[in-house]
Amino acid sequence: MEISLNSAWSLYENCKWEVAQRKFQEAIDKQPQITEDHLGLGMVLRDLGKVDKAIESFERAIALKPNWLLVYSYLADAQQKNQDNTITRLIEVLIEQGRLSRELISQGLLSKAIFKAHQSHKAELLKNCLEKKLLGIILPTQKKSGTQYIIHNLAKGLGVSFSWADVDSLSFLQFGNILKSEIKEQVLRGNVVGSHIQPNRFNLLLLNLYVERLIVNVRDPRPATLSLLHHLNKHYRSFPYYYILHIKNGSIVKNYLELDFKAQVDYMIETKIPYFVKWICGWLEAKVSLEFYPIIMFTRHEDLAKDSNTFFKSILDFYEIDFSLFTMPQPPELGKSNFRKGSVNEWREVFTLEQREKATSLIPQDLFDRFEWVK
Repeated sequence: MEISLNSAWSLYENCKWEVAQRKFQEAIDKQPQITEDHLGLGMVLRDLGKVDKAIESFERAIALKPNWLLVYSYLADAQQKNQDNTITRLIEVLIEQGRLSRELISQGLLSKAIFKAHQSHKAELLKNCLEKKLLGIILPTQKKSGTQYIIHNLAKGLGVSFSWADVDSLSFLQFGNILKSEIKEQVLRGNVVGSHIQPNRFNLLLLNLYVERLIVNVRDPRPATLSLLHHLNKHYRSFPYYYILHIKNGSIVKNYLELDFKAQVDYMIETKIPYFVKWICGWLEAKVSLEFYPIIMFTRHEDLAKDSNTFFKSILDFYEIDFSLFTMPQPPELGKSNFRKGSVNEWREVFTLEQREKATSLIPQDLFDRFEWVK
């Protein structure tokens, strides 16, 4: 897909969404058979909060090119509350491509068909690993848990490329991120692959097919929430069009920047801690599910902050990568890779007593026990 400087794609990438919407529509009116233009229009409409219209555009793209798996990722992203239909159609495409057994699925044995595909791809991964000496590292990370620092330095330390596995949703306040269907190619290249994907059925299906193991990095939701607050305040003032967009698509309350700091903290505790908790609990459930086949190892932001060398070594050990192949990174620098402080306990000083109690009450006891977070 070529992108000229004057194209609708360029306008979209430069956050000129309304103009990009008009340009995509004009292109479609002239040549309605161009699949990429329908995808682009759907992406613009989705980011403007016009989800129903976005779904219509993605459907038209699929009608034109039914085997283009990437469009199914965007359609699933737009259908967060009801992905069953998209998953059913994706399974049919995977059958047509020979990635899933039609015979097993026709017998009602979807789980068995997925397990068979997982075992087949696992053998391909291991063969690829022996040839390249590296296995692609997959890292679903909780927002504000050191993501940029981790994926960049893993890739740099191993001398490989890094990539981002989510469809490019601008609603980064939610954990609705959907996995790109090209995950197989990224893994086989031996890349470090970062994401904020949630453990929904669509994502778990793709991971089952193409991933042998993965790292899930988590952080205590209380300091993560404070870090997200500071990130948003800086981001919205530097890029006000994102603030306008997030108000339009419902990611943030309309008067957020007009709230005083205490009210902002109250709002973030009430609305964002539940998202962190849901995301973490979802991955814990995936780890013990009999129908999710990749091996999961959890890492903690708290361990990264305490001893980054030991943190990275645990990842290398999990992927059975020779430690001599890795160059340890320098500690994070203030202001780089979205690093502000990385503090474990700053929230205790910033939150009021009432806010500390409220934030703590929103986190289940089993998460405190599992990850050794201190109340």
